[in-house]
Amino acid sequence: MSNSRTKGKRLIPVPEALLNGLMKASSKEGKPLNKYIEEALEQAVKVFEAGQDLKGMVRYFEVLQSQKASGAVFTPLIVYDFLTSKVYSSDKEKLLEVWSNSGKWYGKYIAEKFANPIQALADLLQAARWDLNEVDVKRADGVIKFRCTSAALTKEGTELLLKFIEGALEGMYYKIVKSEFMKGLILLEFNLCT
Repeated sequence: MSNSRTKGKRLIPVPEALLNGLMKASSKEGKPLNKYIEEALEQAVKVFEAGQDLKGMVRYFEVLQSQKASGAVFTPLIVYDFLTSKVYSSDKEKLLEVWSNSGKWYGKYIAEKFANPIQALADLLQAARWDLNEVDVKRADGVIKFRCTSAALTKEGTELLLKFIEGALEGMYYKIVKSEFMKGLILLEFNLCT
């Protein structure tokens, strides 16, 4: 005779360090350990069913937390494009400087917060810039290649984003080797300053 309480349940070996972390988290939330784990696994299944993976979702969450900590605000693209075009035409150099300095701040922040700051920057851009179709990072022969593409970015928006990324890389102590842009496309090559 099977016990209905254990029907459909499985024992899963878990490393002790992970179990200790789960116990701490469940205690902090005031939930029994088994209920906490069950809820966490339910959320993992939801993430999977949405076509995502847990590591990606954690990176996305970290990016959003970084955005919140930095004082970033959500702005609809049409508003962003309107404001950019007005200031770009009247005070381009100052606007480029502001974007570069903002990037430097982010670069220093990201370098302190994340073990892999280049990937964190790529994740930040991918998550926070919905107008980007692709953010790609490749490493080869001591040089890092960074590419952003967008069908929606204006020429002005592309140049401003380029200055932000260059500033971020400078803030992380990277040296730009090559920098190119055209409407909707940014190509960068850089390496660590020695």
